[in-house]
Amino acid sequence: MRFKLWTEYGALNSAPVFEAFSSGLQKFGHTIVTKDQDVNVIWSILWKGRMLHNKQIFYDNKPVIVLEVGSIKRNSTWKVLLYNNQKMIDYTANSNDTTRPNLLNIKLMPWRTKGDKILICCQNPNSQQWYGLPQMSKWVLDTIQTIRQHTNKPIYVRQHPRSRFNFNENKSLLIYNEIPKKIKNTYDEYDLSFENCHAVINYNSNPGVQAILQGYPVFCDRSSIIAPVGNLDINNINKPICPDRSEWLVKFSHTEYTITELEKGMPLTLLTLPLESCKI
Repeated sequence: MRFKLWTEYGALNSAPVFEAFSSGLQKFGHTIVTKDQDVNVIWSILWKGRMLHNKQIFYDNKPVIVLEVGSIKRNSTWKVLLYNNQKMIDYTANSNDTTRPNLLNIKLMPWRTKGDKILICCQNPNSQQWYGLPQMSKWVLDTIQTIRQHTNKPIYVRQHPRSRFNFNENKSLLIYNEIPKKIKNTYDEYDLSFENCHAVINYNSNPGVQAILQGYPVFCDRSSIIAPVGNLDINNINKPICPDRSEWLVKFSHTEYTITELEKGMPLTLLTLPLESCKI
């Protein structure tokens, strides 16, 4: 198959990831082209800055592979996602390797069920993940209103570090604004602590993944990668479910790869089948 890698629209840290993925493609006999491609490869679905032009490519009538910063080990593992007609394809069902979580040293912390606060984790509304949704500020206020129909627990709103909005605390109603804290000497890592949380609210972005891994119940949308182990009805905020996460963890571990693994073409062993079915 013919792949076009849109490296010019990648983030500053994307070059080695594109290069490694290109090596993997060629090892599997695929061709890198500049036109007449079967598949587009872009960096991220955040339509902002250097990645703004990727939106037009994403909506082209071709399958798209999205490379992106990973959630497992940020800037060490990298997401590989497959879309067709703007819908993400779950290719992880093709994997029977249950040892991968151990290989990546991903550990599930026990469920934590004694927290006192509710944490709303916002995300960047410029992402395709937020397509068709209201302004982030409205979503937050609507979410708080729903939560307050069921509980008086303290609510903390943690805004996305690159997409802030005006939000007024109301300490008398136990509603607080929480500023994300950047981790020193890192490129773009922030403290994702969930200490003392009864539950985390996250529509479909990385904080939900981290909360699930750390053992905190998460209320999310069906579009989230954690939906199989998350809570989908915020009206159950007082009694979140805490399901078994082992099967989900195996699938999740096959969505991210190290640079060395990308060079070997490892994700292509899972991507090949759905890519053939998407071929135009």
